[in-house]
This record gives sequence, structure tokens and C-alpha cells, in this order.
Amino acid sequence: YVEIQQLISVAGVLEDNPAIAAELPEGSQSTVFCPTATPEERAIFQKRTLSLRQSAKSADQETLSTLAIVAIGGNYFGVDLSAVKEFTDIQNVTPIPCCPSHVVGNMNLRGEILTLMDIQPCLSPADAGTDAGRVPPTPPSAVPLSRSKVMVIEIDKYLTGIVVQSVLEAMFPLRQQDTRPPSSSTSSRPPAVDPRYIQSEFAYRNTTVAILDFPKILTQGNLVVDEVV
Repeated sequence: YVEIQQLISVAGVLEDNPAIAAELPEGSQSTVFCPTATPEERAIFQKRTLSLRQSAKSADQETLSTLAIVAIGGNYFGVDLSAVKEFTDIQNVTPIPCCPSHVVGNMNLRGEILTLMDIQPCLSPADAGTDAGRVPPTPPSAVPLSRSKVMVIEIDKYLTGIVVQSVLEAMFPLRQQDTRPPSSSTSSRPPAVDPRYIQSEFAYRNTTVAILDFPKILTQGNLVVDEVV
């Protein structure tokens, strides 16, 4: 209430104190704070303003992102939740004839056909693939397909189901300063993972977790099938 009354009375104060009005920038007479303050008090106000600006800037730099942490091929990976629509169980998968092994099949997701993909072969380094850059065969998973989960990813309005062995964290908060660029050394990250598909890394449960770049995986990871049989 007191602050509102001060703002209402600013115009009258300026009329009674033309010297104060002359010191203000043009157009700012109606927004001056505490026009009756002494020069020493104004200096204190200015110092506090700068301090508050620095605090707001530091808060902006502490950017939080929310990840899902999933297990794929025995390794932990982070996935930005902005691309994840949902997690669901695998039910009634229909195989697709004449497709590579990384195409698991189709599943009915509430009336919509969802194609399930196994991205394990795509995560392997390029020099670990087969001839002509083709996706190598998928190794058998330690978790049966019926006990696995589907992570529904939406990229450019296209839905794709990614088969994951388990979901460790559905909403894991991560500060930007706790991440680091992907290391070129395979000893500090999950083995046999192509660094091209890793956005960054962070420490989780005494291990290193790579955050996957799903737009790049789905568009440049040799997962697209464009063949004529």
C-alpha cells in the first residue's frame, strides 16, 4: 500500500521539486523510485539494483533440463524429455517382412501404428559396422522383448518407438553445469558408442551416462529403410 501511494504521489512531488525532475531522463518522470531520496540513498539503490541483476543472471545460467534415464544394450543413456511422448509396454508386435533386424515391427498404440526400432546397432562406432556402412545385426538382448519397454519419441511430428530394456529415471533433473562434452576416449563413456550421437555426458551412479542426440540418430543413424525388394 505504501509503495502504491508513493507511485501515485510521484507527479506531485516532481511538480514541487523541479530540480529532481531535471535530473531524470526524458520520459521517466512517471516511474522514478523514491524521488525524495538523498544522493547517498540513490547510490545504495543503484548498488542493490546491480546486485539483483547479477543474481538474476546467475539464475538464468543455472539451466535445468529434465531427462529420462534408460537402459539400452546394458548401458545407461539420458534422453531429453522434450522429445519423449510416453513410455509404454510392448504388446502384440507384428513383424514387418523384408526389413533389417533393427526394425522390430509394428505395434498398435491406441489406434495408431507405431514402428518399433532397436537403436543398439546405430550406437556402435562407424568402424564397427559392416560393409557399405550398413547397420550390423542386432545382438540378442538379455531382456526378452515382452519384458522390455517402448519409449515413444516424437521428432518433426513423426512418432517412433524405441525399445529400451528398462527405465531407471522418468524425470531426472540435471543442471547444465553438471554436464561435459562427450569424451573421445571409450574408457570414460559406455563402450562401443559413436560420439557423433552423444550431446553431452554426466555422472550417474558411479558411472558415465551419455545424453543421446535422437534427432541425429533417427535421421543420420542408418535406421531409415529405403529399399525396393
